[in-house]
Amino acid sequence: MPSTNAHTWLELPPNKNVDPAFLRQVNDSMREIARQLDSIGGASSSAAPAAGGSTPAQAITGGEAVLSVGGTLAIQSNAAPLLTVPAITPVSITALVKQAPQGGSVQVQLNVAGQKYLTVTVAQGQTSGSATGSSFAAIAAGSLLTMDIVAVGTTFPGSDLSLIVGF
Repeated sequence: MPSTNAHTWLELPPNKNVDPAFLRQVNDSMREIARQLDSIGGASSSAAPAAGGSTPAQAITGGEAVLSVGGTLAIQSNAAPLLTVPAITPVSITALVKQAPQGGSVQVQLNVAGQKYLTVTVAQGQTSGSATGSSFAAIAAGSLLTMDIVAVGTTFPGSDLSLIVGF
């Protein structure tokens, strides 16, 4: 049963526009992040609270690097804690929100070593957006990944964002 604490229960609801196998994989990764947060005290983490008032998270688990920020979204730089990665070549980059933006899209910029790598858009009324392909540039070992939220919905900005870099 889900916890009522948003810091410890991370899961996306079923969505007819998202492949169920992919959604299951994402939810498994998000549950692993929640488990790791719980093991370090979740809300008592030393990370600074995001604009929405909840604690950002980051993790690397089995072929995925995940940057997350909970709560209502706002335009901000370094929205999640810095994440250092091993040498990777991304095969997919997906942005997921728990509550869809209204009145505009959410645009999330992934930065590598302080430089823009790419921007992923979650369209108005949607809960995911992704970039896939074999043309992603390799990311060197020890590179810092950061996430900037560069646009949000104007009627409702969206909430509970995760940026998943599959490699």
